[in-house]
Amino acid sequence: LLQPGRGAVLLGYLAHLPPALAALPSEGAPTWAGRLSAEREAFALEVLRRHLFLRLGDPTVPPVAQALLVLAGILACAWADPGERFGPALSAWLRVIRGPTLWGALIPDSDVSHWILTGSRRPEGHAP
Repeated sequence: LLQPGRGAVLLGYLAHLPPALAALPSEGAPTWAGRLSAEREAFALEVLRRHLFLRLGDPTVPPVAQALLVLAGILACAWADPGERFGPALSAWLRVIRGPTLWGALIPDSDVSHWILTGSRRPEGHAP
């Protein structure tokens, strides 16, 4: 996935991952169940493209975070079963990350966001 021509912005955000992953100790790492077929890998990349460029995700989540969530789902689903269940499992994952059910509990309200971003509370009576 981290190849030239696959999206300069995404590559910029993910460039630190290969060296960081290479530095991890290999002792105790779980074994990879198998490799995705070329067809399933192409499907996974197309799913990622469509998710980002058709804006299928939750609009409150930055596109880079959505890309990482989709990639995490691809990895988890491929790890669990690179065979016939890969597509349905990835589809289920994409439905989970698409809606506010998951994000509602994680994204702070307007006042908390303001405090996190500015370090100060809003004046009393200030509308969000």
